[in-house]
Amino acid sequence: DKHSCKSMPFQFKNYLSESLIHVKHCIQKKYIDEKQAEYLISIITKTQKEYCLNHNDYEKSNKFEKYSKILSHNDIHCGNLLINDQYFQKNKGINYCSKNKDSFKLLKENHSSSTFSNFLDLKIIDFEFANFNIIGFDIVNYIVECFFDLFHEKYPFFSIKKDFKLLFDDEQYFSIYIKYLKKLSEKNANLNIFDFDYDLYCQKKYFYFLIGLSGSFWSIIGILSISDDYSSKKSEFDFYLYLLKRFEIFDLYLEYTKDY
Repeated sequence: DKHSCKSMPFQFKNYLSESLIHVKHCIQKKYIDEKQAEYLISIITKTQKEYCLNHNDYEKSNKFEKYSKILSHNDIHCGNLLINDQYFQKNKGINYCSKNKDSFKLLKENHSSSTFSNFLDLKIIDFEFANFNIIGFDIVNYIVECFFDLFHEKYPFFSIKKDFKLLFDDEQYFSIYIKYLKKLSEKNANLNIFDFDYDLYCQKKYFYFLIGLSGSFWSIIGILSISDDYSSKKSEFDFYLYLLKRFEIFDLYLEYTKDY
């Protein structure tokens, strides 16, 4: 329905409002200091400005409204994918979703197939953030997640696998995104997924927009996830450091699209 199709900007707007309140809470609890809080507030403000989410009426969020939407998972990464034993054996015991493996290999291998049959061997879990979102977000977010190792065994319990600039400069990521989107379009002809007659400029602009959205969305979720001074304990996943890395991706998006 009309309201559901606008749920992503509506949900994101709520997260932004909640994150401002949570930053104040974190200062009071001394999870972060004043300087860190100031930077987090700048992240929230910059996100609100970019997506026009500081309006009282979220319908004015035209950066969302011009794109078609579909029910999305919004948190697909290797930790939220289960591979059955048959697939595991068929691929000689390679677990693409285990630590120290390149989870991007799973995406590359399946996009080269003529069908999505391999994905019948996959189960997606953890639908906490499921909502209507811009078509293609799940594909791009998974690509972005492949730049992180979320199974790192030492503090801050994640690491960066590759330079984030490759998201924009390495054509293989854009190519895989387009191929998956075309497959989705072929299987859902009734959806207005994407006009593939658009020139390369428009296609890449759309891809960059989703990269930026992934970076900003998960940086805001990172703010809401701060519940301790992780840097002093060094015994838990550090959401503060993680959100800063996700926001680096958003800043790169702004840099790469400033002339669009």
